[in-house]
Amino acid sequence: MVEQLATKAVTLGNGDSGIGYFRACKALSEYREGRFAQAVEWAERGRTNSEAFASAEACAVLAMAQWRLGLKDEARDTLTQGNRLAPEMPSTQTLDLGDKWLDWLIARVLLVEATDLVGTR
Repeated sequence: MVEQLATKAVTLGNGDSGIGYFRACKALSEYREGRFAQAVEWAERGRTNSEAFASAEACAVLAMAQWRLGLKDEARDTLTQGNRLAPEMPSTQTLDLGDKWLDWLIARVLLVEATDLVGTR
């Protein structure tokens, strides 16, 4: 069911300003199904010409898929890129993300998952 919804989003959302998020979602769907090569393809598409947080989400999924495919160095590099796009917020600092706070939060959750897998912090 999730896979069907993700496919529908990338199909109907093509040309939409949120297509980067839809592609990252499709990449995550492929990753969760164990189709790591397809996850890489969708994540690569998701981080190209996308908003920063959509690219960060795609980087997180891409890093996890690369890791599963044995591309350890590439996974670490990709994870570093994602963390630059959606950095952690220091507890001593506040950052006004405006209406993008949810996009940042989702990117951070995925980046933490990727960090737990790849082992880089």
